[in-house]
Amino acid sequence: FCILPAGVYGGWGYKFQHISDAIDVARTYYLIRKQRSDLLIEDWQGELSEDSLDWYDSPADELGEPEHSPPFNIIFVQAGPRMGYRWQNAYYLETCEVNWLDPEPRKE
Repeated sequence: FCILPAGVYGGWGYKFQHISDAIDVARTYYLIRKQRSDLLIEDWQGELSEDSLDWYDSPADELGEPEHSPPFNIIFVQAGPRMGYRWQNAYYLETCEVNWLDPEPRKE
């Protein structure tokens, strides 16, 4: 996590070197969002760097079906007051389950 210089209002994405790095970045954005509810992170997305040791080639790419490529992109998900993140491919077709960053609301 880094502090942006004055005059910089944000960025679009982030490249991860390891899949395990995603949770720290997601939690950091989540904690900032809790403090500043007006912060817009709707269009933010991260992706696994092609230079990462966690990267692998997919048979779908070799078959000319990139829409079925591995889920190497991360996006934020919001459902009511809850926020989480999930991995998905660049075509939004292959998605993983949501990793929630806050607890499930209590049932009354």
